[in-house]
Amino acid sequence: MVWVDVTIQGTTRTCFLPVMDYRNKPITEPDAFAINTALMRCMTKCLGLFGLGLYIYAGEDLPPDSDEKKPEARVEEPVEEKTPQNASNQADMAFFAENVMKLVDMMDDEKALRSYWKANQKQLDALKAELPDEYAKVLARFKQAQAAMKALESVKE
Repeated sequence: MVWVDVTIQGTTRTCFLPVMDYRNKPITEPDAFAINTALMRCMTKCLGLFGLGLYIYAGEDLPPDSDEKKPEARVEEPVEEKTPQNASNQADMAFFAENVMKLVDMMDDEKALRSYWKANQKQLDALKAELPDEYAKVLARFKQAQAAMKALESVKE
């Protein structure tokens, strides 16, 4: 069984889907490909709950084109305010920082530590911009873990 949570504009939908074969029979011991296929189908189903892609289920290949004149999009300067969405984003970033620190504590390899930092560079940069205090805590935890791993390596040698 796989599940997906999708959040769009503060509304979260959750979908569950069994891992099935081409005959729509459940697979008792699925491989990675079957799990990935089920996850993608589950995500598509979950996005459909928001009304995305309804034109596909209406038998159309592409979204309907309107012959009406479309209004021109105006580009406005973003205003940094403490909106509920911005507050929610900061809460998500704080949650991310908390879980990064827990994960760092579980790592025992310096190479994995560096790889994790590089893989999450965009999120860490966003954390640095939005919540610099949390970023400082994460950075300190990474440095502390790195120093401990180097000390352990020197003891082994």
